[in-house]
Amino acid sequence: MDPLAALAEFEQAALSAIGAAANASALEQVRIEFLGKKQGRLKDLQSLLGKATPEQRPVLGKRFNEVKDAVTAALEARLAAVAKPAVAATAIDLTLPGTPLELGRLHPITQTVREFQGIMARFGFEVVDGPELEDEWHNFDGLNIPLEHPARDPLDNFYLAAACTATGEPMLLRSQTSTVQIRVMEHRPPPVRIISVGRVYRPDDIDATHHVMFHQMEGLMIGSDV
Repeated sequence: MDPLAALAEFEQAALSAIGAAANASALEQVRIEFLGKKQGRLKDLQSLLGKATPEQRPVLGKRFNEVKDAVTAALEARLAAVAKPAVAATAIDLTLPGTPLELGRLHPITQTVREFQGIMARFGFEVVDGPELEDEWHNFDGLNIPLEHPARDPLDNFYLAAACTATGEPMLLRSQTSTVQIRVMEHRPPPVRIISVGRVYRPDDIDATHHVMFHQMEGLMIGSDV
């Protein structure tokens, strides 16, 4: 075969294969096939130079180098093109907002309350809340606490001088979360399965284990075969 024609055929085949390669792995296979040092097709063409006449060698040598450079440049350009999507997929978008930092942390009481609520929720209990400012009926009478009971002593409760019910009855800060149970039973027929977690108030002397305000959790379950 004519050496110049062989070089032209090689160049056309190599450029076609490069254009059809969809990724870096395919391009590497094309490089090995056409430019590989051991078994590349260009190595076979190089042997034609040794068979050329002294007059043909300058022309063939120049053309050989041109073809080799053209195929090498096409490989590099195609490799850069197929690598762009991968680079874009992993690139950092500097216009995105930063990851927000959580300042502080939940109070230990809040953490404990949420943990208790989660435990009871897994047992099917609903969390119900109620007012912290209560009337005497919900705080005492509805719970069968008689008038003479020590728990009703004004010195053991926080009665509010500036607050009263519509009928003029005194109001106080609840001394227990049992008030929520009364309110639930007033409006819900059985079955009932609730818990109430919240602040309660009693005028205790403040020390390491007592305070005028503390948290309490109570549960109520009403139903058949309980």
